[in-house]
Amino acid sequence: ADIYLRSRAAEILKTTLETISGMVTDLLQQMYGSDYEFCFVYNERAQEKGERVGFNITPTITSNLNGIRNTTSIKNSRGGGLIEVVSVLLRFAVLKYFNYNGIIILDETWVSVSADEKMINLIKFLTHYVDECDIQVLFITHRAEMFGKNANNILQVSKNNGIANVAKVSYDDIL
Repeated sequence: ADIYLRSRAAEILKTTLETISGMVTDLLQQMYGSDYEFCFVYNERAQEKGERVGFNITPTITSNLNGIRNTTSIKNSRGGGLIEVVSVLLRFAVLKYFNYNGIIILDETWVSVSADEKMINLIKFLTHYVDECDIQVLFITHRAEMFGKNANNILQVSKNNGIANVAKVSYDDIL
């Protein structure tokens, strides 16, 4: 029974990680290009090597760098806000995997993503994802000029004499 349960748990873990990896890869490619791939690397021999045991799963990104396929762990990524992007994509993939259809709250997400083509692709992706999944996202940001164009509603929060004031504004007001 023990061998069967361990075997079944390992199969479920592998299938779940492959499914989530595929989802994150699809989303990542929409933003960064078709050469990007997300994967969980499982170190089955960690205990033999004297490493910490437990899950021993490392999230990695593979992409072309100067014409060569390069794989790095997320924490050793190559900048451009990639860690923040993958972090949110992982959350989206897990929520989708479990068929979550409630509100998603993102607070100051993607602060490190530069305001260039990556940000434009990110906004396109987010707009498409929200429409495709028919979800509601409450997005809190200081970059309303970037994200506000596609918002259904923009609420501006200001503080006067220690009191918060909330007002509905238009995208033109933000600009």
